[in-house]
Amino acid sequence: MNLPRQSFISQFFCLFQRLIKQKCLRAISDSVHKTEYAIAEVGIPDLRHFLYKSKSTAQFTSPQYEAPYNTDEEQRRLFGLYQYLHHKIHNAARPLKILFHVGAYETLLGWVSCIHMYIVLINISFKIL
Repeated sequence: MNLPRQSFISQFFCLFQRLIKQKCLRAISDSVHKTEYAIAEVGIPDLRHFLYKSKSTAQFTSPQYEAPYNTDEEQRRLFGLYQYLHHKIHNAARPLKILFHVGAYETLLGWVSCIHMYIVLINISFKIL
């Protein structure tokens, strides 16, 4: 985008005014100070937990621990699931981009591209027809 300086300032000022008018700046400010969020806020049915990491910014996010991962033992087990996904995907002998695993209690999905995404879903059982 190649705008003259005055045009850029004018555009920026208009955008800033709209953000103020629509109370977006308050929402942005509030979200910066909010450190935790619930898995339900993500809005994906059957999602239990996830880890997301951007390769370009090295920033990551994950929701707060909720049932069934609200005990220390279950949090360690969840961390072990993430370690399993990471190890399988980043195996030097056979690196993967996507891994789908149906376990005893959860279904796991790992995906690596410009992001790292490790997802834990409720256990999905498949019927063989």
